[in-house]
Amino acid sequence: MILPFDSHNHIHLGPTPPLQALLGPTASLTDASAAAAVSGVAIMSTHPRDFDRVIGLAKELPLQRPSVRVIPCFGVHPWFLHELMDSDWVVADDDASFAQLPKWAATIEQLVAFTPGAIVGEIGLDGFHFDPVTKELVSPMEKQVLAFQIQMEIAARLQKPVSVHGVQCFGSLMETLSQLKKSKIKLPPKIYFHAFGGKLGTVDQLLALCGKEPGQVYFGFASVVNFRSSKTKDVIRRVGIERLVLESDHEDAALVPTALQDCIRYVAEALELDEQTVIEATTANAYDLYGLE
Repeated sequence: MILPFDSHNHIHLGPTPPLQALLGPTASLTDASAAAAVSGVAIMSTHPRDFDRVIGLAKELPLQRPSVRVIPCFGVHPWFLHELMDSDWVVADDDASFAQLPKWAATIEQLVAFTPGAIVGEIGLDGFHFDPVTKELVSPMEKQVLAFQIQMEIAARLQKPVSVHGVQCFGSLMETLSQLKKSKIKLPPKIYFHAFGGKLGTVDQLLALCGKEPGQVYFGFASVVNFRSSKTKDVIRRVGIERLVLESDHEDAALVPTALQDCIRYVAEALELDEQTVIEATTANAYDLYGLE
């Protein structure tokens, strides 16, 4: 039976052993015969401090459950961009192929280029994450746009998929995507808008800008983020099953199987499909998104 694929999570950051995400909340981690709960997971880093952990899990988890595909993802999330130090922004000069990139970005390019199956993520723009003291965006939008553009260009140069975070920033997002599309480098081959909170019209705008052909643009909806909104089912219907992937967006691995099941049920209701059809379609989409066979 085809199993769900968690296309976006942060289980390297949570309190529960990441193996639990693969087995389900009731399975024993010591039971070698326990069946997998998922067909795969994409583990999204958020900052360079995460990179080694993500690399380790991409090696370890398939050894523990060979049937489960693990996608390592390298990027700097807009929430944590301000935690990069000034030294991280110095242009790398140790390798001519990475010249003109800040050190943090050169590291991402090297990891994505040479780590099997790697993509760029999680990256993006955020207009909602404010400092509680200053009441200003934690990372200024101008700095976010710069970092987003750099990382999108890395994905485009390497012809890799990218997972994009976009919250209350669709003006800046559209403008940046439009500029990238017009540039010499262009857009990455596949763009995944995760935990998508845009309106119906935004779906149409993104498809017009990033690609209307199947396999160019994907959307995910996370129960922890999206299901409180009354508009989400309408947006899912506009997206359609052919562009949907499942995601948990969780750090705690123990929450992943239940979150995926909630997502399956929600999508099935929105599209009036049976749950197994949703699983099979979204898993096929995830395999296409991440270039899996």
